[in-house]
Amino acid sequence: MPIQYPQLQQLTNEQSPLVLKLKAFSQSVITMFTLSEETKERISRLIDVGRVAVHYGYIPLILYLGYTRSNPKPALIRLISPLA
Repeated sequence: MPIQYPQLQQLTNEQSPLVLKLKAFSQSVITMFTLSEETKERISRLIDVGRVAVHYGYIPLILYLGYTRSNPKPALIRLISPLA
């Protein structure tokens, strides 16, 4: 079922080649991105898992990068214990 736009319909009353090409292009783009419900659920689940991974993994990643890239490397006990 194509999407209808009132402004586009006013322009399409004249059958110019440019208008016909634009209509064909818009229909191909719309049909290219039509997804099934199962695919939408999988994408949603993947985004949720990615959000959780970033939420819990961002600070440990920054600490790891800071520890491995610093010069001189601090003692591991100084990173873990706030009183050391």
